[in-house]
Amino acid sequence: SFTADPPSPQYTGTSIQLTAQAEGEGELEYQFLYRTDGPWQELQGYSSKNTALWQPKSEGVYSLAVSVKNREGQEITQILSYEIQSKSPIVIEDFQANVPSPQLTGTEIRLTAYASGGKGTLQYRFAYQKDGKWETLQDNSPSHSMVWIPETAGSYTLGVFVTDETGSQESKTMEFQVRSPNPIEISSLVASPEGSQTLGGDVALAASASGGEGALQY
Repeated sequence: SFTADPPSPQYTGTSIQLTAQAEGEGELEYQFLYRTDGPWQELQGYSSKNTALWQPKSEGVYSLAVSVKNREGQEITQILSYEIQSKSPIVIEDFQANVPSPQLTGTEIRLTAYASGGKGTLQYRFAYQKDGKWETLQDNSPSHSMVWIPETAGSYTLGVFVTDETGSQESKTMEFQVRSPNPIEISSLVASPEGSQTLGGDVALAASASGGEGALQY
């Protein structure tokens, strides 16, 4: 027998294992060849190995062959037809967050990626790397957008990994900073006039504070 795994048709760049099973007297040697319209090309020379790995780079209908011979020179050849199809590469046109870096912990951050090409429905996986370790935010899904709410301050590498139905993958990353909110500190609270006042009298209160994020409200 002479088989190819995975079966035809496949796409350019796919790893295809060819396997031959033969019986005969003495030690058998196997030679693997291929061709399209031109002459035969040797994929693997004669050896005792009955398998060969083929990674076609061009589309077309191929003839694949295995020749098996013994020490006496007796030889037999088997041929099979195999189709290779082309596909456009995956291209990630954009990967963005809806708010700029840096942001505070607890902020809702929407990550969106736009990709094209590949074969079939594209799958999107979102992840981040922090302290040298990758963590998945969204596993493979047709959804190209998700919301991330960071709980820990630090430097993040955000990544999107886009895969098509053949297993081809492209990725894109961006750096993002997350920080903790600055604490609010009240430095003073003053009443004017000071001390005891008559019931119904006007007392002005003045406070001074710093920190926090943005304009403070009193």
